[in-house]
Amino acid sequence: MRLEQSGWTSNADLARGESMKPQSMATILAELEKAGLVKRRPHPTDGRQVQFSLTKAGVEARRQRTSAKREWLIAAVMKLSPAEQRRLIEAIPLIRRLGDS
Repeated sequence: MRLEQSGWTSNADLARGESMKPQSMATILAELEKAGLVKRRPHPTDGRQVQFSLTKAGVEARRQRTSAKREWLIAAVMKLSPAEQRRLIEAIPLIRRLGDS
């Protein structure tokens, strides 16, 4: 999540980074704030904007989600045959290239 990497960030910057409309990002941020996962503060130089950051609960939720995804992936790979696992390993550079484009 961008908030975890960049710290305090405006709604507009988050929306731009995720290629979405600021209104849609505002809806998401409002729900995250209601759940206690993000907090807001006034922008230090632009009184028209606010900035958002993850709360401790938000950081923990992100950590748990990442861990669950990793555990799921490991379990899924373990179900593959050894030959399929080798093919998957061979495809890693291609998958990384696709992710970077």
